[in-house]
Amino acid sequence: MSRKLSDNFMSDLKTGFLSELIDRMHKDKDLDFQIRNNYINMYYKGNSLLKLAETRPHRYKAFVDIKFRPENISYNFTDTEAVHAFIDQIPMIKDKIAIHKRVSLETEYEQLIIRV
Repeated sequence: MSRKLSDNFMSDLKTGFLSELIDRMHKDKDLDFQIRNNYINMYYKGNSLLKLAETRPHRYKAFVDIKFRPENISYNFTDTEAVHAFIDQIPMIKDKIAIHKRVSLETEYEQLIIRV
């Protein structure tokens, strides 16, 4: 299976309005970022904190597990404002994951090894 993103998606992640997601991930050693086929996943302790898929060029749909989802933010990323609103909610999502996560040290260690 090929793991790749469109050129627009890569550009938005590297230098566009999505680049702040990457910056946030680099600043938080508990987060892990993975490229999948046409989407990305951000993990926290082995649990998906965010799945982000391109719907059209420069437009993205965010998916967060319903158990962890903040209620008052947009899940359509089209500009820096939406990305900032999501980034502001990451600590709350992490707290919800810590409360509801499956207990699996193996998954946590696996993510730690990937991160290292």
